[in-house]
Amino acid sequence: MIHNIHNLLNTIFNKHLSEIYKNNKIIRSEISEDKLVYYKFKYSEKEETKQNIVSNINFKFNTNHNASSYYRKEKNISLTTYENILTDIKKLYLKINNNNSDNNNSLLAIDGTYGNTNIKRQKGKLQTTLFMCYYDVTLSI
Repeated sequence: MIHNIHNLLNTIFNKHLSEIYKNNKIIRSEISEDKLVYYKFKYSEKEETKQNIVSNINFKFNTNHNASSYYRKEKNISLTTYENILTDIKKLYLKINNNNSDNNNSLLAIDGTYGNTNIKRQKGKLQTTLFMCYYDVTLSI
């Protein structure tokens, strides 16, 4: 099964991508569903800008769309679409690893975010703290 993981992931994404224009309030255009989702996922990477992502997509596919077109279309993709993709990927992960409720194997996601703490409250200085967040993907906690 692990050798086939690429095909299994493609199946999951193709299933949900084919439903984007059906299940969301988006007018079909030259910007395909896979490019919209790629734009969203790519923007979650550190130091990526919307303009840079769209420029790379335009270069790769010889198109001439602007970042605001991607933003306007992608913001209309419901959170449910992304939740469904995550749910199917979690199911695939559990199937591959033969996880069940009898063992303690779980998939954890770790992320960090900066928050404004300003403990010393010095004028003209912004004090931040890095917060680490842990998410149990298996149990959605």
